[in-house]
Amino acid sequence: MVAKLLADGAALDESLPSYVPRGVRPRLRPASRFATRLFARKYALDLEDSETPLREVRAALDALRTGLGRSSYLLGEFTYADILMATLLQGAVSPPADRYIHLALATRRAWTRTDLSAEYADLLIWRDRLYEKHRAKSP
Repeated sequence: MVAKLLADGAALDESLPSYVPRGVRPRLRPASRFATRLFARKYALDLEDSETPLREVRAALDALRTGLGRSSYLLGEFTYADILMATLLQGAVSPPADRYIHLALATRRAWTRTDLSAEYADLLIWRDRLYEKHRAKSP
């Protein structure tokens, strides 16, 4: 997601605070890019290696699929484990609907992996049911 954000000027513009005027945002892209790279460095993200994190995300999602089996919750009832895995789906596969988390178009695009969205559509449905049942809608 961070690499996609860095590659998308419009997404960088959207990452700025709302009080920054839209007309000024493109001129601030170097600063936005710099701040995003600092974030990547802080968390030791290798922006050149997309395969290792992808393997790790797939392994986690496969484990989630197995862990759920036929249950609606990982541990038989709603717990922090469900929240963590729903969050992984949000940032690594596809964010939920705007009624839960409002994201501008370019940001939503940067957060979405269409290949993983198709492969793990069942888990996105699971996540969306969790959101519907347990999360308040965004104002």
